Amino acid sequence: ALKLDNSRNATFAGDVTVDGDLAQSVIKVDNGSAAAPSMTFNNYDDMGFYAVDDSTVGFTASGVLGLAVTSNAVGIGTDTPQGRVVSKESSNTVEAINFVAEAYGDVNDTCGYYFSSHNVNLPRRKAAILLKKLNDYGAGDLHFLLDSNADDYSVSQDNDTKMTISQAGKVGIGTTSPTCKLDVGGAGSDGAFGVKGSGSYTTALFKESDTATYTGGSLA
Repeated sequence: ALKLDNSRNATFAGDVTVDGDLAQSVIKVDNGSAAAPSMTFNNYDDMGFYAVDDSTVGFTASGVLGLAVTSNAVGIGTDTPQGRVVSKESSNTVEAINFVAEAYGDVNDTCGYYFSSHNVNLPRRKAAILLKKLNDYGAGDLHFLLDSNADDYSVSQDNDTKMTISQAGKVGIGTTSPTCKLDVGGAGSDGAFGVKGSGSYTTALFKESDTATYTGGSLA
């Protein structure tokens, strides 16, 4: 049933069913605000959505903006996102938690973020930052992946890990199992620390077989 009072407020009681073609129908409501959204839910007057402006829709809970969607961007905690997806704290926060990637949690499970840049419907993921769980409480190693191959394959943790920060705080470049504070893997000059001069590497330190090899000036 529909009830209209003297103040022109309409109240629906019971189910409302609309039959027929609604292709040309329009339902208009006031713009509303975060504290008083124009479309709400039963018993939750401060939760719903509203028009921030002529190009932004805001979604609010407990009277506070949670999500805003513009024509080409999404804002979390802000209705003026300055990027495709922006998360912003509403007040000064030490160690703000803006984005979280979380896996199911079994040992050897990974979670993280993948990167892709290619103008096709199914772009290949060519880079990633992943956390690999090794034991309880989610502790594990952080892996930085990069696939430099121009092909149809996505990045692989087994084949494309370029740098690893272990659970113990050791950094590995070219190795996923660093044994010292900074462990550079690779054979010959591939495992070198190089100092580049004009046009070429003029100084390098690398391990060749079981011997540390240094080329350049004085170590002092």
